[in-house]
Amino acid sequence: MAKHCMLDIMTACTAKCRYCLHQFNNLTKPQAMSMKDFEAIKSTFTREHWDYVYMYLSGEPLLHPQYWSMLAEMSRAGITTNTASKLCFEISDAHMDYALCQLKAPAHFDITIDAHNQDTQNHISTGIDTEEVYENLKQLASWLGSKVAVTVTTVVNRFNAPHLKEIQARVKSCGVASWTSKPMGYYMGYMMTPEDEAMIVDLAPNRSARFDVIDGHVRPRMKSCSRFIKPVIGVDGKVTVCCHDMLFRQAHWDLLQTNSLDAIVQSKAYRKAIALGKKMKLDICKGCN
Repeated sequence: MAKHCMLDIMTACTAKCRYCLHQFNNLTKPQAMSMKDFEAIKSTFTREHWDYVYMYLSGEPLLHPQYWSMLAEMSRAGITTNTASKLCFEISDAHMDYALCQLKAPAHFDITIDAHNQDTQNHISTGIDTEEVYENLKQLASWLGSKVAVTVTTVVNRFNAPHLKEIQARVKSCGVASWTSKPMGYYMGYMMTPEDEAMIVDLAPNRSARFDVIDGHVRPRMKSCSRFIKPVIGVDGKVTVCCHDMLFRQAHWDLLQTNSLDAIVQSKAYRKAIALGKKMKLDICKGCN
């Protein structure tokens, strides 16, 4: 069975999406993982057979000045990678050719495009030029060619719901065939309103979660968090039990000192941290094994 984990290489992001769990990163000093730390962590992956790594979490990974070198290093080590991006900035092909020539393992890009035009974008996010995103997508798709799998995901809300077919058509015109839409609740929707909740229930009654109102916001009550129960390695090498605990760091371990992700996830303290979530009856912890 593949061993999955998440690697946070960059905390900076030029977008301020209303549903993002990590909005605070737009307000704090950006951090980028050093190549020295990256090499140490990658050697752990290779030695302990962590063979599927999500190279994103709290920021925009493509903003890391050495992202393409990191991708090449991962691939050379036989590690499958998945990178998520908003493409809301001018991208560069510097070092990209080198990286693509080095690909030995599958690499995936998941690009998020949530708006059909600037009008719908203004309701969803700030600091993003929709037309620039489509242009960047077209450029990225032409650069990557058939060597990297590119998927575009649209997070559905009441503003873009009427435009999904148009978004899909725009994505296809950029040279990307793989497109999918997901209810806002899929991304936990910390900023959802009752109108968003009603829209989600109408659009996807079989997939939508139930909701709680917490601190004046509608938040989905997830039945299972299997999508999230991967160990998360922060930009500083600290490990938490999942991407939600990365926000609070109620429990964390230093991978750069331990030099073994296996030792961390198999430790009593790590299992205790997961059990604590279950004991507190947190809905996000019920599906954790």
